[in-house]
Amino acid sequence: MAVPGAAAGTVNHNAVTGQPDLETSVPDTEVQPGEQTALTVIIYNDGRVTDGSPSNPDAEQQVKTARSVRVEVEDDHDAPVTVNTNEQFLASLPDGGSAPLDFGLTVDRNATPGEYELTVNASYNYTRAVDLETGRTERASTDETFNVTLVVEETPQFEVVDVASSARVGATGSVNVTMENTGAETARNASVSLTSRNTDLTFAGAGSASRYVDGPWEPGERRTVGYRVAATRSASQQRYAFAAQVTYENTEGNTRQSRSLSLGVTPEPEQTFTVVETAHGVEVGEEGEVTVRLRNDGPVVARDASVTLQSSSGELVFGESASARQYVGRWATGATRTVVVNATALPGAEARNYSLTATVSYEDDEGDSTESRPLQFGLRPAPEREVEFDESDVSSNLRVGEDGTLSGTITNTGEERATNVVVVFETESGTVTPLEREYPVGTLEPGDSASFEFDIEVSGSAEARPRQFTLRPRYRTDDDEQRQGESFDVRGEVQPERDIFDVSAT
Repeated sequence: MAVPGAAAGTVNHNAVTGQPDLETSVPDTEVQPGEQTALTVIIYNDGRVTDGSPSNPDAEQQVKTARSVRVEVEDDHDAPVTVNTNEQFLASLPDGGSAPLDFGLTVDRNATPGEYELTVNASYNYTRAVDLETGRTERASTDETFNVTLVVEETPQFEVVDVASSARVGATGSVNVTMENTGAETARNASVSLTSRNTDLTFAGAGSASRYVDGPWEPGERRTVGYRVAATRSASQQRYAFAAQVTYENTEGNTRQSRSLSLGVTPEPEQTFTVVETAHGVEVGEEGEVTVRLRNDGPVVARDASVTLQSSSGELVFGESASARQYVGRWATGATRTVVVNATALPGAEARNYSLTATVSYEDDEGDSTESRPLQFGLRPAPEREVEFDESDVSSNLRVGEDGTLSGTITNTGEERATNVVVVFETESGTVTPLEREYPVGTLEPGDSASFEFDIEVSGSAEARPRQFTLRPRYRTDDDEQRQGESFDVRGEVQPERDIFDVSAT
């Protein structure tokens, strides 16, 4: 239906007259309840000349061209749709031309299947006549209205009716989504895609996962689809957004997709453990037991649990490894477990605090293997217990030109046993020389004493005076490491040479 615009004036016979003639078509008029889609309206111009001049094709084209074209789709109160796009504008549409225009539509979720009429309004300007002698033109404007039949299909419709989740912060769990076909048609070969809107909850690192729904999905029927969802340790106990969408075949065998359905998943609290108490008997240079008592703070029972202790320093080791692992089995919430392992503070270690961590590996109630956060605690090795010696009761009977002895008692005054103890005579002298420089005294427990004695030769050229001799104990530890104790100095008097008397018979 065309509505004339400006009033027509007198047109002489040396003029070209005509007007555009717009038509519309909509390639796809089928929509689904709850769908957000685009309605494509194609505008065609099949202009006509009422008084022409074949020798002036430009003038004929001028009167057939629509200018400043405005097109809008009206909301019809009877149609269960909302038009989301304002009017569309075309600068010009020449004769024989066409232009697709997209209008956003939202179909009501509870729209009743059937046919509905939409109104498309088009308004434009055009040149009604061109005077061939003077070049003057006469302009006009027109409004046109077109009807479009929109079909709301009978399709499956889906709603999320329940979400059950066992996903837990720092672990993997199940998310089960129950959906109902609320539409009027059966869905076949359906699959449900679940998409996470964040990076804290994912499907083994992926942003989405799809599950096939076996058999026809009848109207009113509910189906539950399950997914494995991993929550990072940075996740929190809040509602995380997901979107579900159903892909299916309709009764004609055509593949369709439902609208996107929003749902939320709130992860359970993170499984935690606490170091309750620690003790150790580790000394520098020695091996000792490390005892750690831990508590399962829940919220789930840990099955097939193992505890791994890890050292961050090469000076504190477990055997020849930086870690030690111990199996503790089933571990109820609130219960404690005690782990005892042997650790060694190497000889280069210091009597300072070393950092250790305890990590619990376990299976949760769904059989998923996971690890706790590392639990940090400290271990300070006791200072190395040294063997110390003291000498006493030192005496000598040394004389110039004679053999004598230097003797005494050595006592283990330390806290460790010393084995294979040898007293070494270290002093070097050209006139006072021991016949043997080492005197073995055997094993000395803490507090034990033993005697030593060196046979010493004093040359005739030696001076008779007090002498100082340096002795040093050498021994082996319980780890069969050879050590040297602190040296000690002893004093001995070299007596003058004896007088020689010549006794002859008279």
